[in-house]
Amino acid sequence: MLCTVFKKTVMIFKKTNMILGLCVPSLSWRLNYRNIELHSDTKSESVGVMLRDGEVRHRHWLGFIDEADARLLPDAHPVLLNIARYRNEDATVSWVDLPSGHFVQGCLVDAGVYAVTRGKVQVKLVTKMAT
Repeated sequence: MLCTVFKKTVMIFKKTNMILGLCVPSLSWRLNYRNIELHSDTKSESVGVMLRDGEVRHRHWLGFIDEADARLLPDAHPVLLNIARYRNEDATVSWVDLPSGHFVQGCLVDAGVYAVTRGKVQVKLVTKMAT
């Protein structure tokens, strides 16, 4: 009984999100031959963070954070996330590949890293200038 009620609640929630037009972004990055998808509720994953010298370090994935909220975090640092593709919509929308030199804006804190969004639904993209 509890399982049936839970499934119905989840279905109602999904339908409500579609009706209200709420979109949840997703990211995907490559590790060797594996594509790793990152969602707001993904647990126990890491993501590559690009350092100033071009080296990539892996940090614990914390989810998404709005740009305005990220600015309020103490000791937060802007970073570039080593992401291969993204989507700003639900799972029915196809992935958008990031061209070379384009990255997703990240927010590094002690606990890990967030992907920065604009308006809570659109992933913030940045371009790294060649040095």
